[in-house]
Amino acid sequence: DETKTKPGRDFYDYFYNSYTLNQINGNKVVGVYETLSFGRSTIIQIKIEDVIVHEFLGKPDLEYLDHMSKVSIRKVYKYFKDLKKQKHAIFQY
Repeated sequence: DETKTKPGRDFYDYFYNSYTLNQINGNKVVGVYETLSFGRSTIIQIKIEDVIVHEFLGKPDLEYLDHMSKVSIRKVYKYFKDLKKQKHAIFQY
């Protein structure tokens, strides 16, 4: 959690609750980062190691942050699922 503003912390709370409720068991670290953007807006990024899985502009609207947390959870889940599928698809000769 490297958020800097209240909307960033609110998003992190929604994201963390969804992550634990969905019982996503990833073997890599998932991070939530917030960087300052133009004016008073911020960019919230969800990274798995150094790969940006999802990125969006942060807004103080709670419904928007809740929706973005659900979208982010789906993308994180898909990333881990694809990683597992890729692991099984690699053949050694």
